[in-house]
Amino acid sequence: MKKGIIICLLLFVFLACEEPRDIDAEVAVELEKKINKYRSGELEKCLSKATNEAEIYVDSLIALWVSEQLVDTMTIPDKPARPITPAHILGTVDTFSNK
Repeated sequence: MKKGIIICLLLFVFLACEEPRDIDAEVAVELEKKINKYRSGELEKCLSKATNEAEIYVDSLIALWVSEQLVDTMTIPDKPARPITPAHILGTVDTFSNK
């Protein structure tokens, strides 16, 4: 019975032992993953912003082009200039005389 317990303990000790891990390598791998995730997120934000600004610019160009193409063809003449005062006709017509 003692031999069985000792064998079980030795097996347990050998199975429980791990090889020493290289923590610096694991940290470097995780850091690289985080850096790649951050870069891809920033790239996505940049592309989204550039796309939105380009859409706004193109829409304004199209609106300007359409407004130039669809100008109303009917021209309305300007109003004639009005005289400042009717001084040149005061007193010449009975309706303008002082009553």
